[in-house]
Amino acid sequence: MMAMNARNRVAKSGIFEGVRVPLLTGTPTPAEVPSVELTLRVAVGAILAPPSLRALREQAEADEGSVLEDLKADQDDNEKESRDGIRGRRDRLADLRQAAGQLAQAHRDETLKLQYKARPLDGIWATGPYLHNGSVPTLNDLLKPETQRPARFFVGNREFDPKNVGFANAKSEGTFEFDTAKPGNRNTGHGAYRPKGGGPPHEEKYTNLKILPEDIKPEALHGVMRNFSTALGVRCNFCHVGNSPQSMEWAKDDKDEKKSARVMMKMTMGINKDVLPQLESMSDHAEVSCYTCHHGSKEPPRKLSDVLADTAKASGADAAAAQYKKMKDESLEAGQYDFRAPMVVAAAMRLNDDQKPDEAIGLLKAGAALFPQSADVAASLGMALAQKGDKAAAETELNRALSLDPNNWMAKGALERLKGEPPKP
Repeated sequence: MMAMNARNRVAKSGIFEGVRVPLLTGTPTPAEVPSVELTLRVAVGAILAPPSLRALREQAEADEGSVLEDLKADQDDNEKESRDGIRGRRDRLADLRQAAGQLAQAHRDETLKLQYKARPLDGIWATGPYLHNGSVPTLNDLLKPETQRPARFFVGNREFDPKNVGFANAKSEGTFEFDTAKPGNRNTGHGAYRPKGGGPPHEEKYTNLKILPEDIKPEALHGVMRNFSTALGVRCNFCHVGNSPQSMEWAKDDKDEKKSARVMMKMTMGINKDVLPQLESMSDHAEVSCYTCHHGSKEPPRKLSDVLADTAKASGADAAAAQYKKMKDESLEAGQYDFRAPMVVAAAMRLNDDQKPDEAIGLLKAGAALFPQSADVAASLGMALAQKGDKAAAETELNRALSLDPNNWMAKGALERLKGEPPKP
């Protein structure tokens, strides 16, 4: 709104009425003209005009005189050569005028954009009207709840009001009325969690708090909400009714997600208060939170071993191996899944339990390629091959496991069983 006001403001041209500005326009300056246009007309080549525009104007004026001199000098020359020379100079002059016009238009376009730069903030506490759009006249009004702030007031008075800290709010010559009901003139600010009624933080009152204390401080409540947002990777409207912080109806319980959040809050509070203190070896800083299970997802991620096993059962081991690589590329940095070798082994064990030996072997072979230095993967693959009846391949994998880890008990026991030897104590 402030940018629109600046763009549409009209000023009297005064002594510049009827004046023509070289290069910029061939029409006289009217009695009233947009302020920006007036500034451009009368100050071009001085304060606001780009140096290149001033240089072009001066060059064009010089060339204009040069053209007239050349016209006189060429009168006795060959008619064709004279005509060609004059045409060339006229063309160059026209090009200069066109370039100057383009620069002037670019200057107008840049000036008339609907935007404004933030003013310096030094001493802003004493420089009403307040907020980014100047919608609150005095510091005293700013400290009131939003519903008690003036809806209309006059701007332009330079008389300071020391009692309310701002400028006097009185209609006089040169002032204009500021209406906070117009688009862009709202006086509520942009407080992310400000309830209806507003006011400074110590005046905020929260309703329908069923888990958190009713007298919770705003900064504490905001911290809890931010933790929820980070832990689940969601925004306020995941649990609350509304599409933006300003339109949220915080107290409503319409969404199931909000009801679930209360249950989860009770659970984590109970664990942290009643369970963890009983574990003597637990660090004093240990804490269960939403992030413990969610890791940035709306729903707690399933174990990677279960995800891979289900895919292998439905689409084969190759599909599960491809899914592993894809998920690792997309989710590794988020820490939502455990991509280490034991997850591949666990998935294969589940497939074996579900009578899917071929899928288990295929997944373990993919795991051996992914983790060539893992003795557990090699041992698990050897055991699966042995169960399938492929004794030679099983022996190869079990020996490879022992070469990686001579103390690997799974490989030792499986190799002894494979050779028919009694298990060693």
